[in-house]
Amino acid sequence: MHKKNVLEIDTKMEIIKVKEKDNLSAKQIIEKFKAGKSQFYEIFKTNEITELWLNGNGSTKRKMRKTANEEINEIVWEWFVNARSRNLPISEPILQTQAKDIAEKLRKN
Repeated sequence: MHKKNVLEIDTKMEIIKVKEKDNLSAKQIIEKFKAGKSQFYEIFKTNEITELWLNGNGSTKRKMRKTANEEINEIVWEWFVNARSRNLPISEPILQTQAKDIAEKLRKN
């Protein structure tokens, strides 16, 4: 059994091309690309992969979603980078306390 492997669109397109060109069995392709059975069959279920790839989205990765606390995250990150540049030790509890303090200050404004 293979460890779950997230396949990029480029890899999915390569699987499509290998299946069409090399006439390999599903099992051979699954082993070659370290993909799951359901991943393999999902690729051929729709034309979505080919369309995404042809539209130039082949090399794109998933976009990071913005969180409701994006402003807090950015301020905490800046604080973290600043503290580390001064060689200050930072633990998870310190980081959490800083994030809570920043969140409280932002909500009061």
